[in-house]
Amino acid sequence: MSTARREELARQTGRELAFLLRSRGTVWAPRRDEETGDELEPLVVRVGEVNTTLHVDPATGRVLRASWRGRLGTGPIGDVEMEFSVWEVLGNVSLPTVRIVTFDGERVAHLSGRLGRLTID
Repeated sequence: MSTARREELARQTGRELAFLLRSRGTVWAPRRDEETGDELEPLVVRVGEVNTTLHVDPATGRVLRASWRGRLGTGPIGDVEMEFSVWEVLGNVSLPTVRIVTFDGERVAHLSGRLGRLTID
């Protein structure tokens, strides 16, 4: 695997929701964009050199979406969004088991779907 591919794989892994929630990165809340009418609170998580915006439901505290500008694999740079649903409670943690991934507004089928198994150690 090339160095560039390895670095991109590390970036993608670092954007997985469970990883972001456990990370020791920098977190800040930018001003909410009132023009979009989005009721979710944005929360930016920076791990290393990578920023990911988590869109949090203020009523439940659940992350309903994650978004960033970047790549999926070795493709071009674009707007990436993951929408989360179907929540499962494991111990004291509630995590999504279904995600829909889009790239520049188009669904990415091979990255979307339901998790087969979810465990926390």
